[in-house]
Amino acid sequence: MTEEVSELTKALLAVIPVLSGGLIGIAGSFGVSYFQQRQKKSETLKKKAEEALQHLYRCIIWLHNYRHQCLIDGEIKIANFPPLDTAEAIVALYFPEAESELDEFTKKHSEVASVAIGLGGERIAQGEIPKDHSERWSMAFSSLKPSFNALKAKIRELSLK
Repeated sequence: MTEEVSELTKALLAVIPVLSGGLIGIAGSFGVSYFQQRQKKSETLKKKAEEALQHLYRCIIWLHNYRHQCLIDGEIKIANFPPLDTAEAIVALYFPEAESELDEFTKKHSEVASVAIGLGGERIAQGEIPKDHSERWSMAFSSLKPSFNALKAKIRELSLK
């Protein structure tokens, strides 16, 4: 009987390294897979953050172009819309935690566009560019910067997670 237990013990002791090696291999493959998926997600978030920021900068450029259109050309009709919709889609899909910052930016963006419309309307009514247009534009545009910077910072923060 002791001899049978001893042989059973020897057999179990021989199997332990094989089992532990198998478990380590399985755990290793799960670990590698997890880190590969995490890296891929990180790369995707960085790419989408870059896209969102590009569209946000285009929104700023759009405002300056629209101001020019309203003031210089005297045309307040919007010929092409700002790329806010694309930025909103990227934020909604990849950075939903930044939606409140995006909402604030969108609100301020609309307010600044309204100033451009007002300046264009005055130009049409008076037949000339309003004398204080630079100061009024600077004041309106500076109100957009904090929300723009907050949104940029939030997207950057979330893209690094």
